[in-house]
Amino acid sequence: MYRKSNNTAATLCYSGQHLLIKHRCALIVDAELTTAHGYAERATALEMLAGLPMSKRRRTVAGDKNYDTKGSVADTRALGFTPHVAQNMSGHRRSAIDGRTTRHVGHTVSQRIRKRVEEPFGRMETIGGGPNHSAVCRRRRVRSANVPDRPAR
Repeated sequence: MYRKSNNTAATLCYSGQHLLIKHRCALIVDAELTTAHGYAERATALEMLAGLPMSKRRRTVAGDKNYDTKGSVADTRALGFTPHVAQNMSGHRRSAIDGRTTRHVGHTVSQRIRKRVEEPFGRMETIGGGPNHSAVCRRRRVRSANVPDRPAR
């Protein structure tokens, strides 16, 4: 169930696409479509990272404040990735990312580059004719529990 604001009813919908991109070239490595619930982004991100081939080198993965939880950071590290997530220091909360990660220049670079994940959505809106004209580029879709059909061309 997803609610756009406090003044609207919650409706069953898909939370949209989740993308995994390469930092250096913004190449899409993986894309998923999931139903909306409170942990869809974090759970899908871990599934997508687990599906990547193993590497001898330590890899990094960037994310926004939503991924700054103890469980998400620990699970990401267990998969062999260094999480470069934005620190969520709002209110009385402590960040799950400590100085071991943030002291490196690579963390700052990852935070700047992570915004590239929004570029494919912009391209879909441009090519598809805008968010109100194409079923491909809508991020939140109200649907039944069935898998959505692709639009006919």
